[in-house]
Amino acid sequence: MKTANEKIALVIGVVEDGQFTWPAPFWQQPLWRWDAMVTVGVRGALVSSQHAAWEFIGRTVAALSADPDVLRRTGKVVVGAALAREYGFTDVDGKQPRPLSLSEV
Repeated sequence: MKTANEKIALVIGVVEDGQFTWPAPFWQQPLWRWDAMVTVGVRGALVSSQHAAWEFIGRTVAALSADPDVLRRTGKVVVGAALAREYGFTDVDGKQPRPLSLSEV
């Protein structure tokens, strides 16, 4: 299993023989590498900023189990943050995470 840093390094192409390398100073790196670094960083920040506590998942399950019409969700993918808005519960910090779509991650 690769660490997060190893995954990022593979994405931006700076690993050679298991070593992090920069063939030139950072200001001389090609545009594709800068684009990849920014993309990985922005995506990582977005995903980590949307992280919910384990209790939030428990509240999602509890809300679903208390819903007398839960069978309408059979066979569907449900997003916990969307359910929080629908059922009116929050995370332990009092916030309601924004539902993310796959294209935003």
